[in-house]
Amino acid sequence: MADLLGRSGNLQEAEDLVQSMPICPDGGVWGTLLSACKIHNEIEIGIRVAKCAIESDPENDGYYIMLSNMYGSMGKWDEAERARELMKERGIGKRAGWSAV
Repeated sequence: MADLLGRSGNLQEAEDLVQSMPICPDGGVWGTLLSACKIHNEIEIGIRVAKCAIESDPENDGYYIMLSNMYGSMGKWDEAERARELMKERGIGKRAGWSAV
């Protein structure tokens, strides 16, 4: 349901739904909502969601990168750098991208 709301651009509703879940949402749920925030350029909600995603799955490098990119898109370069530094402090490296041809 959160995915459908997010894809349709109803991000505040999706965030409210996830926050009201009777069980603690995992990184996958937060990651789905975070991707929707990126697609719809909802930076403010995206930053809140990214923090929740990192809290629920601190080993996932993608959440830190998306958080850093969101801060960068707002011109908040100190915060963007802090997200990258947090990765280093926790020993999390950015995985190199690759493709198969």
